[in-house]
Amino acid sequence: MKRQILWAASFVVLLGAGAQAECLLKTPVEFAPEKSVTSSIQIVLEPQNRFCYIDFDHIAGLEIKNSEVVTKPANGTFVHLTGKRFKYERGKGYVGTDTAVFKLCGKTASGEGCSTITLNVKGE
Repeated sequence: MKRQILWAASFVVLLGAGAQAECLLKTPVEFAPEKSVTSSIQIVLEPQNRFCYIDFDHIAGLEIKNSEVVTKPANGTFVHLTGKRFKYERGKGYVGTDTAVFKLCGKTASGEGCSTITLNVKGE
């Protein structure tokens, strides 16, 4: 019984955190490992939101082989969580723009390779 209550409490906390993680993507999250290109993602964080998840789940059959933060954001953090999910979190109280650059290597049915992606964040 204690485990069920703990699980239910954890689920509620996660739901609450998820509700705060909404951010507006200004550009689609794209990644084609076989093309080995440079691309960028534009996001906007509203004042009540400190973080944003960036998912690559929509890319069928994508297997991420490696990720590396090339340039850390000056006013926040950017990390690869697990699988195809990344998280940007701005520093407490910071409002303004921030940038992170990361290298993402992966494989799909079309091929494999690495791309450099620039994450541009505008905090309002």
